Amino acid sequence: SIYLDENKKKLLIADEGKYLVYVYDFDTNRFINLFGYMIFDNEPEGISKFKNYWICTNQSKTLNRFIFINDETFNEEFEIKDNINTTNTDGICVFENKLFAINNDCQVVCYEIDIK
Repeated sequence: SIYLDENKKKLLIADEGKYLVYVYDFDTNRFINLFGYMIFDNEPEGISKFKNYWICTNQSKTLNRFIFINDETFNEEFEIKDNINTTNTDGICVFENKLFAINNDCQVVCYEIDIK
């Protein structure tokens, strides 16, 4: 998965094999930071943005987690968990305060994002 944060000029690239997300400065192509240690226990599939959070899917066949990462500190702030409506999620996107996720390549599920 790959995501360009146009406002922050950062490019995020998920290394699904190592369960990490690398962050690069888009203008200079220089490595800035990475996150994922102690956060992901499955592949980081799907990256999107809501306010000052990057949202990364922790893809699982039994329990998906949508993890909100602070775009300044690179720390996990909170997550949405779902083991009923979405499994094996590949892609996600955000529109206004709604998170849309693909459920096992079969359907789209919508979650309300309720944070201040």
